[in-house]
Amino acid sequence: MDKTQQSLPGLIRQVLGSLHAETVIKAQILQLAKNHLHEPEVITALLQVLPDVKDKKLRDEVMFFLSSLNTSRFPEPRILFDALLQFFKQEKERDTRVALLFRLQESIHQDQQLVDFFIELSATPNLSEPEMIAIQDTLANLPLISEDMAVAALEKHRNSPALLQSQALTLAEKCSRWGDKLFAAAQPYLDIKNDPDIRLRVMRRLADNKQMSDAQLITLAAALPGTGTNGIRYDLLELIKPAMRIPEIRLALANAFATNPSVYDDGEFDAITDMLAPYMGRDPHISNIMLESIKDLPIPAHRRKVLSLVTTRLKTEQVLDPLLALFTRERDESIREVLFHQVKALSVARHPQLVDVFAAELTEPGSPFRVTCAGLLANVAEIYPQVIPALEDVLRYDTDRELLRLCLDGYLRPGVPHHFDVLLAVVRNELIDTLSRQKALDAIVKLDLDASQQQALADALSGIKPNVLKYE
Repeated sequence: MDKTQQSLPGLIRQVLGSLHAETVIKAQILQLAKNHLHEPEVITALLQVLPDVKDKKLRDEVMFFLSSLNTSRFPEPRILFDALLQFFKQEKERDTRVALLFRLQESIHQDQQLVDFFIELSATPNLSEPEMIAIQDTLANLPLISEDMAVAALEKHRNSPALLQSQALTLAEKCSRWGDKLFAAAQPYLDIKNDPDIRLRVMRRLADNKQMSDAQLITLAAALPGTGTNGIRYDLLELIKPAMRIPEIRLALANAFATNPSVYDDGEFDAITDMLAPYMGRDPHISNIMLESIKDLPIPAHRRKVLSLVTTRLKTEQVLDPLLALFTRERDESIREVLFHQVKALSVARHPQLVDVFAAELTEPGSPFRVTCAGLLANVAEIYPQVIPALEDVLRYDTDRELLRLCLDGYLRPGVPHHFDVLLAVVRNELIDTLSRQKALDAIVKLDLDASQQQALADALSGIKPNVLKYE
């Protein structure tokens, strides 16, 4: 190897990038470079010096020479593409830019960054008509691409403007097989914030896939809350419906529904709940998820439907705690009535969690369930200490005869501690039946009264008509 060959890469860097070297010398160095392409360092030196060449004619010549070379001559094709892309960004001449675009088009299948470059460039304003033609021609004639390239394009532009999303989707549609990764990458495009046409294109592509995997169907189910209406959810549900026998898929659908159950319109709500209904009595995960979702359903009719679907398929004991939690939160009286009738038949002695709920209803003056609760709690007053304050509250302040009679019967059961002031309030209550007042007086007599209590009793009895109550 002669000295010229040995020093050629250095000369290329020194002369072609110099502002002071003669044009003739630069042309000679470039010709030497063309004659010694078998030397890898020569091509590398040309790539490195290209950004430093200030003479436009020479720069164009170097660029076109490099771009004309087969990529197999480069140690790493990406080095060439990086240089050409950088050159394009700096170039102002339209004809040169168009020529470079068509050169890059030839290698678009070799590097994902070229795909991204064309997609992003398509949304750039102020392009010339020939440039737009070159870009559209490239995107329209992309060959079949790998799944990884399609995934990369979709992921890069998931939050981009609609034009870039559309171009990314056009690229992904050229992928012959949409596997799990590509399905996952397409999922964000179903989001309600995206253009409806974008969402419909994704939906059609998903529907075309006749053999979707379980993972893909689970991905579709998870996408439901954020896809919006315009028929997208109905199409997704049609894709999921044939696979409802698979536990993981129906669980994914139930979880997607419960994530935000208020976003579904009546038709979507009915479709989802009807798909899940057969499993609400067999799959405890499904029934628990659906019961939990009731609290987030703003429409009473929706709450009633879910409640009915679950309770008609399960024994009340199986879902007692969720039902009681719903009853405590519910404000619609018709739904509260359904819930109350669902649980009131259970044994309070066997299900102590009923006690606090029934006691709260008993002490709520506006509750329509007070009489029923009084009868249920009266039978366990000696078992659960928290029943006694509720009975006492009624005996002190209420006037309903049936309610007071039931509470007094529970209060007077053996083993229940009696308080003088509570019983005296019953004796003084002229609005209730005489028998109840007499029972209260008989219980007072059995107490060990101090002087002040004896005086209070005497004062109460002095105001009662003769022969109404018997006091011995």
